[in-house]
Amino acid sequence: MTQTTEDKYPDRDLTLVSGAATDVAPLGRAHKPAHELTADEDVDVADWERVAAMAEFKELVAAKRKFIIPATVFFIVYYFALPLLVGYAPALMA
Repeated sequence: MTQTTEDKYPDRDLTLVSGAATDVAPLGRAHKPAHELTADEDVDVADWERVAAMAEFKELVAAKRKFIIPATVFFIVYYFALPLLVGYAPALMA
């Protein structure tokens, strides 16, 4: 019976070395791609306080709110009215 490496060295960690030259994505690469940077690593992070204070941004938020609130109210009313009208006023829905 042959001895395996685990039998010869039971206390030895047999985990492969990470970051070796043969790894598909080595850990020790010089630069991360832009999509892998965290907020702390990204140097070109937008100043959101300044953006939120801009008049153009406030206009965009107001226009969005002006559309979303009526659209949501219409959808909720339609969502509940359709089954009620189908059940209680089938002639109206025909």
